[in-house]
Amino acid sequence: MGYIFLMSIAGSALFVGYLCWEKILGKSVTQCVKYRALMIVMLVYSVPWIWIKGIYRTIIELFWPGEIATEARGLINVADIETKELAYHTKEYRLLTLGMMIWFAIAVILLIIRTGKFVVKSQRFHALAIKCGDKNLEQTLKRLKEKGWYGRSPEIVWTRVDNETFTLGTIKPVIVLQKEYAEGDLYWILKHEMMHIVRMDLWVKRLLEFVCCLHWFNPLIYILNRKLRYKSQTACEESVIRCC
Repeated sequence: MGYIFLMSIAGSALFVGYLCWEKILGKSVTQCVKYRALMIVMLVYSVPWIWIKGIYRTIIELFWPGEIATEARGLINVADIETKELAYHTKEYRLLTLGMMIWFAIAVILLIIRTGKFVVKSQRFHALAIKCGDKNLEQTLKRLKEKGWYGRSPEIVWTRVDNETFTLGTIKPVIVLQKEYAEGDLYWILKHEMMHIVRMDLWVKRLLEFVCCLHWFNPLIYILNRKLRYKSQTACEESVIRCC
């Protein structure tokens, strides 16, 4: 439990530093750089870095001091072992165990809810999708392949419910294409969505969902969620425009 709090504190400190850095530098830093910086913050939230394990342990000992085991010398008294086992029945240990159980239960529930919503949403969009009948689709995909944007063409369908384009899936991505767009825009729309696939932004979003469940108690994680999703779009648009 202590490691979770320290991961949350470390990520929060780095995220606050990012917000200050973004405020100071403003528009002098590209959206792609800001997006990568937010990804580093997300990784600090999600990974208990092994190379700072000693630092984590030192901080934990400041809040939860305990006896450090030393090398045993001589005979070991069985009564001493039984007495030390009773130390786990203290009030502080019970409260810590209860807190850990509550955190774990809420994290699992949130993970199940988010996963269920994602699966239901994906199934609904797949059910409402229709085959893309744009006559320029094959030629546009060929142009994108020639420029090396994507080696394997993803499945592309039209949506019947929204005038919005997005990509579903991670292993087998499906581009849900808006049905109304100006002639000549198909190339740039597909290029934008394929940029998300190439940059593995869909995997980043799945990891972000996990991090939000892991640190549900931290209000900063929801601000990170909103900013990272926004920067994912602006960084992708910046990359597409840079290639114009």
